[in-house]
Amino acid sequence: MTRQLVLGLEAVMADGTIISSMKKIIKDNSAYDVKQLFIGSEGTLGIVTKAILKLEEAPSSRNAAYVGFNDYEKVVSFLKHMDSNLAGKLSGFELIWRNSYEQMTSVSHAVRPPLPYNYNYYVLIEALGSHPQNDHAEFQTLLENAIEQERILDAVMAQSPSDVEWFFRIREDVNNLVDFMKHDQHFDISLPIPLIGDYIADRYQSLDQIDGVEQIYAFGHVADGNIHFMIGKTNLNLDLKKKIDHCIYDGLKKIGGSVSAEHGIGTHKKDYLNLCRTPEEIALMKSIKLTMDPKGILNPGKIF
Repeated sequence: MTRQLVLGLEAVMADGTIISSMKKIIKDNSAYDVKQLFIGSEGTLGIVTKAILKLEEAPSSRNAAYVGFNDYEKVVSFLKHMDSNLAGKLSGFELIWRNSYEQMTSVSHAVRPPLPYNYNYYVLIEALGSHPQNDHAEFQTLLENAIEQERILDAVMAQSPSDVEWFFRIREDVNNLVDFMKHDQHFDISLPIPLIGDYIADRYQSLDQIDGVEQIYAFGHVADGNIHFMIGKTNLNLDLKKKIDHCIYDGLKKIGGSVSAEHGIGTHKKDYLNLCRTPEEIALMKSIKLTMDPKGILNPGKIF
């Protein structure tokens, strides 16, 4: 995540003041961490003009696999199994719902399905390491153990770098979903990992009852509790948009979720900020905004 990779920032405030926090150190607990104010603030507090980013050593091995499940509880069990046994090498755990997987893998030979359409859930798992032969054998053994222990139903492991690219092309080329929608509406929610299965199942059922909704696709970074929805609809009517918004967002506040895991608030989610931030938090944010940009000239109209 970006926040974890930013060591220092320079930003220009509304009155022209330059805030320079360009240190290269990893630890610095000397009062407020000012740079974090600017990260994720969507340019409403200042304009970032420089950044120092943390670099990490490139891995020398990369292993990936697609895994099939019928029960969401098994997905969580498998995540714990792999995370504990890979000892910090787990780098990707992408969950794709069945109908999303079918659409993602049916448009061309380049994204042919690694696994058949027999399962309710598909996980794309990735591990990075520094010992290619050992890492490959370890990854394969963990998958075999998971099948023997009935944690998973099926798995196919990438056997080459080109296989890894093929596997990730399926997940990353979301145009294979959007291109078949008349109009599309996107969501980027965050919620506790154990609750994802039931919450998304309820959204599928509720969205299916809304007149004007044609396609419903879900996928996401389940290890981060971050799920993306893509909704295909017949028109751009504002009432339809709001019905879909409420369907996706209703319930997030109760379970401690967020309307935005990655994409920010902008203008589209302003009405729903109160679902994931308390009145006191929002009041403090507004106070900070007023202090740093009293005339409201920095990216006006966003967030609040």
